[in-house]
Amino acid sequence: MYTIKQISEITGISAYTIRFYDNKGLLPFLMRDKNNIRLFSENDLDWLNFIHCLRNTGMPIADIKKYIELCNADNNTIKERYNMIIAQKAKIENEIIKMQKRIEILDNKINCYKDLLDNPESDSINSYNCKSNENPNSISCLNSFIKNKI
Repeated sequence: MYTIKQISEITGISAYTIRFYDNKGLLPFLMRDKNNIRLFSENDLDWLNFIHCLRNTGMPIADIKKYIELCNADNNTIKERYNMIIAQKAKIENEIIKMQKRIEILDNKINCYKDLLDNPESDSINSYNCKSNENPNSISCLNSFIKNKI
C-alpha cells in the first residue's frame, strides 16, 4: 500500500490534485488507515492514472464520476461507458479541427508578413480578399478570410 505522498511521487500528480479527485468522489475505492490516511493499492494507482488521463482530455469531473460509477456497476453498463468515451473522443476531434483552422489562419497571416518583408512593395497583406480600403487586421476582414477557408 502507498501513501498519497508516494503516489504523488510515482505518478507526478500533485497530492492536492489527488485529494481533489478523492473529495469529488472519483476515488470511492480508496482504503484508509486508522488515522484516516488514504492508502493506495496498485489497482488504485491504475485507476488514478486513468482518471487523470480522462481529466486531461477535458472530461468534466461529473462525467468522470458517472463513468466510475458505471464501471463499479455490472457489465450492463459497458455500452454506456463506451458511448461516454466515444463522445469525449468526438469532442477532442472537434477541438483539433478548430485548432487546425486557427493555425491555418495564423499561417496565412505569417505568409502575408513574410511576403511583405521580402517584397515591401507587394500587396500580399490584402490576400484575405478584403475590400481595398479595409484594414487587413480588422475583424470583418479576418471573418471574410475565415468564411472563405472554412
